[in-house]
Amino acid sequence: MKKIAFLIPTLQGGGAEKLVSILSKELDKHYDLTIIFYNDSNRAYSYSGKMINLNISNDGNFFRRTINFCKKIKGIRKIKSDNNYDVVVSFMDGANIVNLLTKKNEKVVTSLHTMISERNKDINFYLYTTAVKFLYKKSDLIITVSKAIKLNLIKKYKIKSSKLKVIYNPIESELISSKIIEPLEEGEHKIFDKQTIINVGRIEEVKGQIHLIRILSELNKQGSDINLIVVGEGNLKSKLLEAVKFYGVENNVFFLGFKNNPYKYLKRSSLYVHTSYFEGFGNVLIEAMACSLPVIATNCPGGPLEILSGEESSQLSSSFTISYLNYGVLTPPISKKDSSLNHLVASEKHLLNAIKLMLEDRDLLEEYSQKGKERANSFSTKIIIVKWKELLNEI
Repeated sequence: MKKIAFLIPTLQGGGAEKLVSILSKELDKHYDLTIIFYNDSNRAYSYSGKMINLNISNDGNFFRRTINFCKKIKGIRKIKSDNNYDVVVSFMDGANIVNLLTKKNEKVVTSLHTMISERNKDINFYLYTTAVKFLYKKSDLIITVSKAIKLNLIKKYKIKSSKLKVIYNPIESELISSKIIEPLEEGEHKIFDKQTIINVGRIEEVKGQIHLIRILSELNKQGSDINLIVVGEGNLKSKLLEAVKFYGVENNVFFLGFKNNPYKYLKRSSLYVHTSYFEGFGNVLIEAMACSLPVIATNCPGGPLEILSGEESSQLSSSFTISYLNYGVLTPPISKKDSSLNHLVASEKHLLNAIKLMLEDRDLLEEYSQKGKERANSFSTKIIIVKWKELLNEI
């Protein structure tokens, strides 16, 4: 059997960790698979295959992180020498760099899950983009989780198209189908007595949930009575709680925290609204559609346009306001600089109008409920695993 290793920093909750979990449970049946990681704190998902834990922290000051980085290089180099892997696939930025710096005779596959050019322009950004331009050329193949990331790497970082391959993240359709029927917790039923907007994800600035609070306040001023659910945790939660009080929507906004089963909340909601400033792909959009939930997203850099259009090459006029695509509704991108203004800006008003139009049109909601479910089927684990097997067999 071909010897494959997955290299990932931790097994904590996150998109890359969830992807490795799904892949390991399927690919362990066909390959001699090992998962290598730096530490095992707060494991969130189940995994298959052999496990190698380096027991190296990712925390500390610059000096400590530098020492730990050198330990990772030494540890991974030894593991590769001892095991003679045919292919080593790395997930997340730091692991990609370690994988490339320790390359021996094995094939090295790196993977990118975010739009690099959209990150905060700090020292880490410039160090990492330098690595992308020069070090990533050593990759035998680079996997991106969206066409948008692939095009970004070609245009901004001069990576050859022949080095790049798009493989979308899978969703566990059967698991979702079993999870959506689980009962709500005590006291949660009342949330769904009204039409309900939901957003699932880390509560961080990049996810733009502040705009949902601002828009909800304006909708309710106009006579609507809508609830907003935010599922997730993050370092911006206290600021969002302050915003809820400032905008006077304490009775309409519910922070449910991190949930192992967000699907039962998605299934019972009226509309999923996605407000990120940028995305690598946008897995939660697919998961919402798998729960038959209609979706509205802002046209941020990343995956939403290609997810909702379902077309190989899709472009919108720069002057569009609301676009009814094949599988969902798209509105113009929102900027974080607008979140502190006392009035809604044009992009927020377009999103508000889209929400209002969707919630008032039951036929449109039902149409996108069915179309979204159809679209989600094309991201099933069975389909995506075939693409990964083809890659690992051919490289």
